[in-house]
Amino acid sequence: MNTKKDKGDIRHIYLACVTGFTILLMAFMSGKILPEPLSYLELATPPLIAGIGELFWAHETVGPKVKTWYLNTAVLASTALILAINFWY
Repeated sequence: MNTKKDKGDIRHIYLACVTGFTILLMAFMSGKILPEPLSYLELATPPLIAGIGELFWAHETVGPKVKTWYLNTAVLASTALILAINFWY
């Protein structure tokens, strides 16, 4: 049975999976592919964005307006931006 509570739990799992994937991707790229390792701030940016999104979901007035794919896209875009900047500059 799908209820709003079940849907809320699923979106937390989706965001956690995307954030975990970006952490692993950035750790691999930092250690093996990039010319120099990423700083701690750069490694912490995607989980920080995910944490801020979780805070928005905690408030009932803002929570329904924040869609799951907004936060997943923000986490993936920040990862891509950080890796692109460090790869080419």
